[in-house]
Amino acid sequence: MKKVCMVVGNFFTNDARVTKEATSLFNAGYDITVYARWKEGLATEEDVDGIKVKRLNIARYSPVRFNPYRIPTQLIPSILALTREKADIYHAHDLDTLFSCAIAARVNKSKLVYDSHELYLEMIKSHRTKTLLKRISAAILVFLYGLIEKFFIHRANAIIDVSYFRRRVLASRYGLNEEEITVILNTPPKTWQVKKTQKLHKMFSLPEDAKIVLYQGGMLPGRGLDKLIFSTEFLPEDAYLFLIGGGDSFSDLKAIAEKSPAKDRIKFIPTVPLKELLSHTAAADVGVIQMLNTSLNNYYSMPNKIFEYMSVGLPVVSPDFPELKQLLEEVQCGVVFNPEDPKDIARAINEILSDPAKAKKMGQNGLRAFNERYNWEVEEKKLLEIYQNL
Repeated sequence: MKKVCMVVGNFFTNDARVTKEATSLFNAGYDITVYARWKEGLATEEDVDGIKVKRLNIARYSPVRFNPYRIPTQLIPSILALTREKADIYHAHDLDTLFSCAIAARVNKSKLVYDSHELYLEMIKSHRTKTLLKRISAAILVFLYGLIEKFFIHRANAIIDVSYFRRRVLASRYGLNEEEITVILNTPPKTWQVKKTQKLHKMFSLPEDAKIVLYQGGMLPGRGLDKLIFSTEFLPEDAYLFLIGGGDSFSDLKAIAEKSPAKDRIKFIPTVPLKELLSHTAAADVGVIQMLNTSLNNYYSMPNKIFEYMSVGLPVVSPDFPELKQLLEEVQCGVVFNPEDPKDIARAINEILSDPAKAKKMGQNGLRAFNERYNWEVEEKKLLEIYQNL
C-alpha cells in the first residue's frame, strides 16, 4: 500500500476539494495522511473516515507580509515533520505548501504532486496594501514564491490545476505544454445530491413562496459582496438574499447589510459543515457567484459553488468572466452580469426570477450537465490515473 502525504494550508475542517481527493485515493487503496494547521479546539491528530489528519501549530503565511522569523519557527519544523512521514508521494495543495513538500520528497526520494488551486502570485499581487512597508513585503513574497514555483514545477512528477484558463496561464508562465497539467474540476460527487428543500424558509419563518437568492462561500476582500448586498434593494419584495459562509469580511458585510433599505431581506448564516451545505443550497431559487476582477486569479476562476448549484438544479448568475461565461453558455444554465454594478447584478437575478419557465429550464439544464459530466465521479478518474502513472 503506497503512502500519500497531502499538505494543505488551512485547518482541514471544511475543504471540499482536499476531502474529495483524499477520500478517492483512500477508497482506491492508498494510505492517506493530511497535514493541516492547528488552532484551539481542533485535534492535533484524528482519523476522519479512514484518513489520518495531523495538524501543526503554525500560522499560515500571510499573503502580503514576509516574516523571516517564520523560517526557523514554522517552515523548518513543518519540513521536518513531513520528512519523518517517509511517504511515497507528497501532494502539495497550492503554492504555500509546495516548498515543504518538495524538500520532503527530495530527502525521501519520493514522488511530488503539485495541485495548484489558485494563481497564487496573482492572488498576492491583488491585495491592496496601505503602507510602503507592506507593499515591499508583498513584493518580496511574490519574488520568493515565484522562484519556488518556477523551480519546483519542473521537478514535480504531476501537476494539477482547477480550471482550463488558469492552466493556460500556468503553462505559458513556466514554458510547459498544457497537456503536462491535468485539470481536475472541483465538482461535488453525485452522492452529495439532495432534492429541493424548504430548509431556509423554515429556519427564518419565511413565506413558502418567498424567492431565495443564495451566495455560498468565502466572505473575503476582492469578492465584491458589498455590491451583491446593494443589489438587494433592486430585487422584488418577495426576494431574500442569503449569504452562507465565513471569512475576514463577515462582520463588515453584516454591518453594510444593516444600513440597506432591504436589510430585512438579507440573511447571514455562518459556515455550514460540508455534509449539510447542499440541503441549504437546495432551498434557493437562484445561485450567485460574485467576485471582482482584481487579478487573473479571480478573472479565470472556476469555483466549486457553480457545480454545487448545478447539482441541485439551481439557475446561476455569475460575473461576465471568460471560463464562467463559457460554461453557462455551453450548458445554458445561467446569466452573466457586471460584478461592479449592483443594478446589473439585480438585472441578472430578476431575469431569472421574473420568468419561472426560463428558470426551470436553466435549472434542468444544469442538473443534466452535472449528472452527465460535471461531477466528481468523472473528475476522480483523472486523479486516480495520475496516481497510477506515478
